[in-house]
Amino acid sequence: MQQPKMGGKEVTRLFIKGNDDLVDSLLSCQSGGTKLDKGVVECVRDQFDGKFKVDVGKETAVTTDILLQQLNGTTAPSDLDNDFMAAQFESKLFDGENDIIALSILPDMLYTRWRHQGTGALVCPPLDWQQSWPAEQKDAFMSRYSPVGQLTAVEYKENLTQLVQTLKEKTDAHIILFGASSFDPDDQTHNFHGKEDNLTLRVHRFNVVMLQLSSEEGITFIDVDRILAELGCGEHVLKALTYSDTTYQTICEEFMRVITDVSFFEERPILVQMGQRKR
Repeated sequence: MQQPKMGGKEVTRLFIKGNDDLVDSLLSCQSGGTKLDKGVVECVRDQFDGKFKVDVGKETAVTTDILLQQLNGTTAPSDLDNDFMAAQFESKLFDGENDIIALSILPDMLYTRWRHQGTGALVCPPLDWQQSWPAEQKDAFMSRYSPVGQLTAVEYKENLTQLVQTLKEKTDAHIILFGASSFDPDDQTHNFHGKEDNLTLRVHRFNVVMLQLSSEEGITFIDVDRILAELGCGEHVLKALTYSDTTYQTICEEFMRVITDVSFFEERPILVQMGQRKR
């Protein structure tokens, strides 16, 4: 029988698989973020008088189905000439060297997937590619790739379930999933009948998936929607998915509370994330 993983180690390895929302919620300006004077590294150091240390690794993230391609041995198309997209075919996420893995719902919610016409491989161009790429580069990309569209919440749940179950099998890390605020100051919609999902509704649907996966797979989540409701959305949501500095600090404090409660800084078994077995 496998022995439980114990807390109280001098060094905790945190792997951030995400983009600005995660980095700014967890890392200080000194450590690579842009919002916090004190991130998780400094908070752990100060709270425990230097007894414990957090080592941070990080990678950008796009959609979970593209991440899962790595498990299927999908290689980057030979004509892929963009570093951002080439990086989507390799990850250290599955290396098994991390104690905590932080994920966010936002990449799956925001990125649009394209499929290579020759190999069938999926990629996500940068969110601003249509504005930032020169016309020649855009034309070359669209001649070799076909649009697949954004993930639905149903597809996201299927992908996230597979990812979580795989991480449980291949790593010994504690998975923490970050949600997002559904409040958009510019959205005045009061009836969604017959309309395509806007950003507000997509956030709601993806937050629900996060809650479902916590129930079904035992993963820990940071409920950003709740945090903003308590702080006051009108003051602390500057625009859709963009928060005040106070919000980012509060999210970091909630993360600190969670990893402390899970027992990373005590010499006792770390909370096991129980759930369904992979079928």
